[in-house]
Amino acid sequence: MLWDTYPKYFNQVTPESIEITDEGMKMNFKANELEGKHVRIFYWYKLTALRDIESITNSVKVLGAREIPEVNSKIEIIGGATADGIEGTMGQILLYKQNNSENDLLSGAEFTLTKEGSKYSKIKTSDESGELVFALEKEDNSYKGTYILTETKAPNGYEAGTPITIELNDHGEIVKVNNQSISASGSSGTLVEEDNKKICWVSKDRLALIVYNKISTEETTNITTTKVWEDANNQDGIRPDKVKVQLFANGDKYGDQVELHVDNNWSYTWEKIPKNQGGIEIIYTVEEVEVPKGYTVSYSEDTLTITNEQIPEVDFHFTKIDAADYENPVPLSGAKFTLYKATGEVTDNLLVITDSEGNPRGNWEIVGMYESDDVGLVSVTNLQSGTYQLIETKAPAGYQLPTGQWRFVIDAKNGTISGPIAITSTTAPPALQGNLSTGYLLGNIKSYTLPLTGGNGAYWFAVLGLGCILLAVGLARVKYMCRSK
Repeated sequence: MLWDTYPKYFNQVTPESIEITDEGMKMNFKANELEGKHVRIFYWYKLTALRDIESITNSVKVLGAREIPEVNSKIEIIGGATADGIEGTMGQILLYKQNNSENDLLSGAEFTLTKEGSKYSKIKTSDESGELVFALEKEDNSYKGTYILTETKAPNGYEAGTPITIELNDHGEIVKVNNQSISASGSSGTLVEEDNKKICWVSKDRLALIVYNKISTEETTNITTTKVWEDANNQDGIRPDKVKVQLFANGDKYGDQVELHVDNNWSYTWEKIPKNQGGIEIIYTVEEVEVPKGYTVSYSEDTLTITNEQIPEVDFHFTKIDAADYENPVPLSGAKFTLYKATGEVTDNLLVITDSEGNPRGNWEIVGMYESDDVGLVSVTNLQSGTYQLIETKAPAGYQLPTGQWRFVIDAKNGTISGPIAITSTTAPPALQGNLSTGYLLGNIKSYTLPLTGGNGAYWFAVLGLGCILLAVGLARVKYMCRSK
């Protein structure tokens, strides 16, 4: 049979004809009965010699004036025995959540299904189509038993229904609901009512229910949150695809986190949520679950407008050169540096003190370690506003290692830098010359050493030294003899 599944569930439509062929089963329906409708086709057959079947497959093709490509199909094995290799659900209760007057599908309804005298207990929430499925478990090769279906959370703007008692037979078919017998005969399902109030509707096959909800008589409201981006239309390409936000009611979490993204225009509305609690209006607020990297977050006074502003960043470049000539610089490779950033208040003109591994003491953190390349260039990217201190940890071969450090302050929003200021210890470090836009030059002073031992250089150096000593002795003797006369 075919059931029209939207907007009214389980209105049976009978096919004009059914043909069984070697290729499968073919059902024909009148086009005007299906036009503009979302449909589901259910059909049943009994499997025999189940142990001899290795697998069951299913495929569906819908043909009319044209072929309809988007068809989903699945196999659900309901009741009976099972065999290895056969896929499907061995026993289940299919449930739909619906408005009791307008046939609207309701998502977000949470149910708990328990079985009397058993440890069986499952929790499910209705999806966007209002559907949820409870998989059953056999006991003593039977699904028979009394189950309690409890609505633990109603959809927004609706009242939770009362618990429903469901009795199943051995095959998992519904035989009673709230002590009302459910018949398998007739052309339609069974409506269960109490005190002229619709409780649920059971399908003809006794495998599915529609559970109704009544619109809450309490006053409700809608809350809309909106995301605003201040990042020059994502000019740097770092904006995330989505963010999550959480609604709070009087400071307590309300509902699940929701996502904001391009498809919903970075906005979301909580509809038909309670306006008051105990006669006092509820104060709703919204918080961003996690602030995107590279952004700050701020909120409107009511917190419903969330603004993420991109944190401005600048790049800092300098070239390592021979300090002998800044006009015609000779680049030096292999110089190593560590850059630190102040994490709190720091004293002016004070060196960053580090341990043997380069870890800083006080209000400093390591930004990164860098080395001048083949053209002497050192590039430090994505620096945010703050105070920084640069330390040279290894000089190029043949050059002196500065004992001082360089401090500078970056204002990334305005793209400016104050400094660099040379902070000295024993001798002043070479100056950093240049600016933030064109880059800086940083010189190193050559090391001077005595000639190496061995070879002619050492010989003549020794001769010169001996000559100086003999000359000094001779002059001293002449001076002594003159005094004696």
